[in-house]
Amino acid sequence: VIAHLFSAAPSIMTGSMLGDITDLDELETGKRREGILFGAESLAYKMVNGLGPFIAGLLIELANITPEMQPGEAPQHTIMVLGLGQGATSAALLLAAILLIARYNLTREQHEATLRALAERRHST
Repeated sequence: VIAHLFSAAPSIMTGSMLGDITDLDELETGKRREGILFGAESLAYKMVNGLGPFIAGLLIELANITPEMQPGEAPQHTIMVLGLGQGATSAALLLAAILLIARYNLTREQHEATLRALAERRHST
């Protein structure tokens, strides 16, 4: 429940951040390319959604889970692989997200300056 409560904010923030980056990209390149940026975000989202089942399948294979296993009868090895795999995977993905978001350093003042510069460019042409 807590995870889902906080999952809406990144979805909303991503769109807003991409809009800001689109403005900055236009200032730097002179081209409006939001389609490319939002398309890349959509592709990344789809890839991440496919990553979960892929990793789960690998963990099931590494843990030697078979259809014959009954609840409560899993060997210690299976429990350890699933627990460590889930923990390590979650930690690695969280760290990757933190490292990527830390690169976003666009301040409100920088964005406002970008918007002013774009407005000046549009009025001068």
